[in-house]
Amino acid sequence: MTTHDRLLPVIGMLNVLAVTVAALIVVPKFKLMFDGFGGDLPLATRLMLATYRGWGLAALLVPAIWIAWPDRQARGAVALLAGIATAVVLTGFGIWACYSPIFALAAVVG
Repeated sequence: MTTHDRLLPVIGMLNVLAVTVAALIVVPKFKLMFDGFGGDLPLATRLMLATYRGWGLAALLVPAIWIAWPDRQARGAVALLAGIATAVVLTGFGIWACYSPIFALAAVVG
C-alpha cells in the first residue's frame, strides 16, 4: 500500500469536515434570519437546523469504507469518492434547506 492510497481517505474526510465547518459558520446566521420569519419552516430546514452540528460524524463513513472495501487496490479511491459524494450531498441539502424558506416567503410576499 502506497502513501497515495493512505492519503486519499484523508482527503475524503477533509472534504466532509470542510462542509461541516462551513455549516457551523453559515447556518447560525440563517437561523437568526429564520427566527424573524415567524412562521413554520419547511421540513428540510427544520431537519438541517436539528442536525448540522453533527454533520462531521459523516466523515467517519470514509475510513469505514476504506477499512471494509473488499478490493484493496481500489479502497483509497472509493473512500475518496465517498467523502466527495458525502460533501456534495451535505452541501446541496444545506443550500436547499437554507434557501427554501426564503423562496417560500418571497412567493407569499411577491
